[in-house]
Amino acid sequence: MKRFLVILWLLIFCLSIQAGIVSYPDASLSNQGSGWGIVKFSFDVNDTNAADVNYVSLATNYAIYGKLDRITINSTGTEHCWGVRLKDDINVPLFTKTDCNSSLIPYGYAITQPDGSGSTCNYRDVAVFSPLTCYISDVNNTPEVQTISIAASGVTPDAGTYRISYGGQTTSAIAYGATTSAIDTALEALSTIGTGNIAAVAATALGYGNNIVITGTGDLAKKDLSAFTINTANLLDTGNNEQQTIARTCYRISSGHWHITYNTVKTGAIAYDGAKAAIDANLNAAYGAGKIVSTATDGINVNSVVLTFSGTGVAKTDVNAVTLDLTALLDANSAPATASVTESLKGKTDVIPTATVAETYKGGNNLNPIDVTVYFKGD
Repeated sequence: MKRFLVILWLLIFCLSIQAGIVSYPDASLSNQGSGWGIVKFSFDVNDTNAADVNYVSLATNYAIYGKLDRITINSTGTEHCWGVRLKDDINVPLFTKTDCNSSLIPYGYAITQPDGSGSTCNYRDVAVFSPLTCYISDVNNTPEVQTISIAASGVTPDAGTYRISYGGQTTSAIAYGATTSAIDTALEALSTIGTGNIAAVAATALGYGNNIVITGTGDLAKKDLSAFTINTANLLDTGNNEQQTIARTCYRISSGHWHITYNTVKTGAIAYDGAKAAIDANLNAAYGAGKIVSTATDGINVNSVVLTFSGTGVAKTDVNAVTLDLTALLDANSAPATASVTESLKGKTDVIPTATVAETYKGGNNLNPIDVTVYFKGD
């Protein structure tokens, strides 16, 4: 009696860990002489191959007698780019379909459905007298990827630190200019991650258009990871003062004077060859000492003049463009002189960047339910 109970317990245990189910909905195990037959391969969450799901398979317990006609594929999962293969007992491929996507199915195909270039096999109505095996390949065989990014245009931190958290643990402060090595080291120091279990890639420092891409590796490979979070409260983009560049667009200027106008206020006359001292004197007189400062080694007759808006009310601000009065300037051919104004550096205030974390690709090695049903006509 005791031996019988042990055997019964082992039988129940083995049945309980069976990964998937093969069923015959028409209640005929072999379908021989039964007209239309159906065999259904049901793969479920227990169908895993350790940490690396290259493929899982189910086989019929009995030979299938009949002519294959149609196959349907259905899934309630989230897998992408997985495949289905149906083979007989001598490994002849009766049906192949790659790049299945759980969000797009159910699929239904005639067995004649080719998959891939050069496939000319036609197994519809070919008689089969053997067990069938169905394979599901490359299901969730992908590591998780999460991406940290700053969405605000033009924001590039140039001071301060930030911290990344995962699984209830938070990194030490990471410098604003840190790239791959420093970020990866900080993350792997967390007890919830560990050495070799994450790959953080940041080609350049975190900023607008420069993301941190985190991929699960090692013990965290091919697992559905919880969300990373980032704290940027101590990170800063210190902003910058606006710069506008004035450049002559004519032949070398040889005589006359010119004026700069900012917000309707016009400077006094600036000599055509007046350099920094002369230009700054007129800017100070018109707008206040040090509000707008020039950089000019020579006058506008030779080089460009750069104006930096660094004083009270204009520092770290996107200001209006200046305009020029060049009516009293002549070039070396005594023709009216011309010049342009361009915003060479847009002014902006200090910004505490806001970063977001997005799950770029969900990782995992568990199989969400997939059903593959084969229809055939019995002899």
